Amino acid sequence: MSQVAGVADPLAGVDLAELPDPEAALAERLRAGGVFGAGTDDGAIVTLVKRFAANAQALATHRAGTYTVPAVLVHARDG
Repeated sequence: MSQVAGVADPLAGVDLAELPDPEAALAERLRAGGVFGAGTDDGAIVTLVKRFAANAQALATHRAGTYTVPAVLVHARDG
């Protein structure tokens, strides 16, 4: 998520599994790293991170099937 937010990885070198409360530690490090604002509560952060991870996994494993209807492919680029 830090790449999307444009900040350094606030989890670099941290093994959340070794901590007594991984979700709270995750939320605190993401807030401290500037990924989320100071007022964002732990539950909201954990929910968003889980959704982001699920979406990233779905995107990584998705393989488009064969379509029998006309489709338009739009290719855009910067500049």
